[in-house]
Amino acid sequence: MKLQTSNGFLMKTFAHDVKHMLHTYGFQGIDIDWEFPVWSHDAKKTDKQQFAQFLEILKTKIGNHKLSVAVSGPPTISRVAYDVGALRKYADMVQIMNYDFHVFNKLNPLVGFNAPLHKMRAEVSVLGEMNSQSSMETWLDMGLPKNISYFGIPTYARAYQLLTHYLHKPYSPAIRSRPELSNYEDVCLFADVGYYTNVWNHNAQAPYLYGNDGLWVSYENERSILAKMAFARKWGVGGVMVFSIGSDDVHGKCGYGKYPLLTKISKLAKEN
Repeated sequence: MKLQTSNGFLMKTFAHDVKHMLHTYGFQGIDIDWEFPVWSHDAKKTDKQQFAQFLEILKTKIGNHKLSVAVSGPPTISRVAYDVGALRKYADMVQIMNYDFHVFNKLNPLVGFNAPLHKMRAEVSVLGEMNSQSSMETWLDMGLPKNISYFGIPTYARAYQLLTHYLHKPYSPAIRSRPELSNYEDVCLFADVGYYTNVWNHNAQAPYLYGNDGLWVSYENERSILAKMAFARKWGVGGVMVFSIGSDDVHGKCGYGKYPLLTKISKLAKEN
């Protein structure tokens, strides 16, 4: 994406090709996901302005076709990465990725919720912003209209290996991530086994599980989905988006039928 927005010729060529693709295949629109302007490892301060120019060129070219833009959830990124005026003017849908608030790395070797709805009591400063409520408040405070704002909900989990199973609360030390355990159909099996302890954090409105083998998993379930959908409805946003379809229980292994999380979201979205 960085190369794509580096000069006007590339932007116009891309917009032309997109228009051709939309007409050829009968698509309703296109989603643009750059993670993230001004924030990636090779970012430049000009990313913000160039991305705004790119959106203008693309929307002007595709006309009545829908332009969707996926944007960051963490406010630390959102405040510096985007020209909200350009989003307001050119985007038909702004998909707010309210997840990846806590990711294991060498600078942050701790367990944490992937997509907490609210902050926990002990979370202050930047940590207190790493949740969906702070994300939505930030975007609306920056001037993003509610009717084009879409609340992002993950179906995938984030798993960690604890340093010791004796320390298992949020922000406990971890030695590595466990990316092989990211689909709901894998995690639900652990959740139903008595060997693992399930915990519901009332403040974060999010579940996690841990075991004596040191496994720690932040995931979504019907209860957390219900809380997120109620929040989105209360705020009167344009709708919700999900990432991703393939991370749900595709095969019905959990015993609730195929795609139980997506089914729950769809059902709640249709309620008056």
